[in-house]
Amino acid sequence: EAPAAARTPAASCRGRKVLVVEDDDLVRRVARRALESGGYGVVEAATVDEALSRLEDGAAVDLVLSDVAMPGRSGLELASLLESRRPGLPVVLMSGYSESQRSRGASRRILEKPFTAEALLARIDEELRAADDLARKPTRGPVIGTA
Repeated sequence: EAPAAARTPAASCRGRKVLVVEDDDLVRRVARRALESGGYGVVEAATVDEALSRLEDGAAVDLVLSDVAMPGRSGLELASLLESRRPGLPVVLMSGYSESQRSRGASRRILEKPFTAEALLARIDEELRAADDLARKPTRGPVIGTA
């Protein structure tokens, strides 16, 4: 498998920006380096409130990568808020906790820490492609002329 530095994202993912929400400075820096090595731009936030503030201030991001367990609000809470405030914005949650400790997020796939740069980049690419596919699907409007 190619090292992260030699890996490039799918053409549709190049130039995309990821908001990394992580209270641990070291983990946030490692995620930033991995994402930048894969061709992504990165915006950082240490808390959910800081992430929401960056988004409200106009940070243009294509995906949010958030830790689940943080002081104050959780990544699960951030994901729920974004579902209503920014529908269609993909959110990838990451956690170092065991399955039983993160059962509240059971409806979401969780990227388990520790993870490799390759695993992180593959997951981000996958989520962005899925979001792009969803955005391209035609929406069905009201049916006119039915009685």
